[in-house]
Amino acid sequence: MGENGNGGGSETLTSSTTSTTRFSQDVSFLLVPQNGLELVLTASLALFSFTTYRTFSQHPNELLKMHIFGMSGAFGVCLPLGALIAIKLRRFEDLRRTRALILHAFVQTLGMCCFSIGFFAIYENKVRKGSEHFTTVHSRFGMATLLLSVFGAVAFGVVGFRKTGVAKVAKMSEHAVAQTKKWHRNSGTTVVLLSWVTITLAFHHPAVTDATVNYILAFWYILISLAAVAFTIAIRGSETTRNLIV
Repeated sequence: MGENGNGGGSETLTSSTTSTTRFSQDVSFLLVPQNGLELVLTASLALFSFTTYRTFSQHPNELLKMHIFGMSGAFGVCLPLGALIAIKLRRFEDLRRTRALILHAFVQTLGMCCFSIGFFAIYENKVRKGSEHFTTVHSRFGMATLLLSVFGAVAFGVVGFRKTGVAKVAKMSEHAVAQTKKWHRNSGTTVVLLSWVTITLAFHHPAVTDATVNYILAFWYILISLAAVAFTIAIRGSETTRNLIV
């Protein structure tokens, strides 16, 4: 009986270790770029985030700076990353899929927190200056993005995820749940694309016009450096291939 007990404990430990290893592998798969397209997108977002920080970190208006960093964290990092996770997790099933969905929800929630910080910072900034709200094209696109995020992507996501129990309480049919998930995906994609338009419009805003030139220069310096490295690797790669053939 003692041997059987030890054997059962060993099996449980092995199962737990295997589960932990699988979970770590899944997280790595979901967060790390797996192909050239994902790598380019991730590198572009990282470049955007770094140059934004480099340009506006010394801006004298703390609330405006908080707005810029909050929105950049939301739409330059978290929400696009969460969208990539959502695409990848479709190949998972059962517990692995549930865990991946929770990770997706966590990243998107973090993005919405950054979004909220950025929104309230710029709102307070307007109040302190006595300025009117939502008078620029940038701010109106920002409001549209906010409304679509909350009443579209987030709402459909909560309803469509069975673990929340909303669909069960509402007695939704399988078709209705599937349709809700489709709306969640479509609205989420629209939110990310709309946010990038909003960010682009921000560079024409009078409050950051002077910093825009610095941003473009910083972006260009990094981009040309990456291009130089890529060119060098490509050339040396060609030489190496040529030498191997000879």
